[in-house]
Amino acid sequence: MKRNIIHLTFFVFLAFFSKSYCQELIPGTTQQPAIIEDSTKGSLESKLESMDRDKKNKSKKICQITTTYGKEVEIDKGWLHKVNKHDIYAVKDISNEVKGKLEVEGVGYDKSIGKIFYQKKDEIKPGDFATYLGRRKPFGYGLVLFTPIDINIGFENEPVDPILESQPGLSRFGASNYGMSSSGGGGYFLTFAFKNKWDLQILLGVITSNKNKNAFHNEYVEISNIESKSYYYRKEKWYNAYYSPLVQLKKNVFYPYGWFSPYVGINAGYYFCEFSNNYTENYDHYVNNTLASDSWKKSLQNNTDRVEGILFAPVVGLELFSSNAIHVLVDAKYVYSPELSDKTNGDKYSFRNFIFSGGLTYNF
Repeated sequence: MKRNIIHLTFFVFLAFFSKSYCQELIPGTTQQPAIIEDSTKGSLESKLESMDRDKKNKSKKICQITTTYGKEVEIDKGWLHKVNKHDIYAVKDISNEVKGKLEVEGVGYDKSIGKIFYQKKDEIKPGDFATYLGRRKPFGYGLVLFTPIDINIGFENEPVDPILESQPGLSRFGASNYGMSSSGGGGYFLTFAFKNKWDLQILLGVITSNKNKNAFHNEYVEISNIESKSYYYRKEKWYNAYYSPLVQLKKNVFYPYGWFSPYVGINAGYYFCEFSNNYTENYDHYVNNTLASDSWKKSLQNNTDRVEGILFAPVVGLELFSSNAIHVLVDAKYVYSPELSDKTNGDKYSFRNFIFSGGLTYNF
């Protein structure tokens, strides 16, 4: 009995030892199997890295030149990567030096065709990579507002004309005044964006301004209920200016990179300026409310000068959000009109100063 108990204990111990040993050894070898926990962890990290690579590959921000055909190139990104027509890329070599710029002209499923519009001396070849800069919006329309023209005329500094001698037997009164009215302008404009930073704008707006100085003198006497006499003189000087900035050609500095881009350009507009210096006298004699034959009117001075034509003005400005759908533009134009002459005293009149404008456009 005692021997049986010993044998049973021995077999139980042997069975337990054999089970534990088999869990740690590969059958038929003395090597331990790979740890399942570590293997699973490595597969998960590999999968995450693969997903990250796929995400980068689906972005259009960076692409590679696969084929070149003269000025045309093929890139390895397309509609699948959200590439759009008119996307602009900077082509770089392995050292990250810019070799040129291209604009996408045709978009395929996973490839696109672009055309080089700027290139340095280095040849662009397959294997070069390109980084996304922005997107050119070929057309746009919007609203623009202009500040008034400040006319450089010193009417307000001129002395008041002396009142003429009173006509015999007439009471008199006189006055003098100076006035100025200015109105800014506004309107619509269209914009056409070309390659290599050039824009053409067509503006449909008007800016007007005028200055005037009047001196007048009136004398009056009522002889009876049926007869009256009056003497009147008026001296009037005025200057009107009209300017319409029609066409503007500008070039952006940073376009389409970044959220802002300074620009310079030239504006061509239609201008019309008119100057007048007139002096008139009237003598009115009424009998029974009828103008008598001894009444008279004289135009002692009638001096008018006018000029019109095309005026060119330099432009400096700033365009905000130049690669988005909505653009904001602010700029300054320096206008310098030809001079008009007052033949009575040789004085010269013109407008020459800055006109500021601001606009908002929708581009597509």
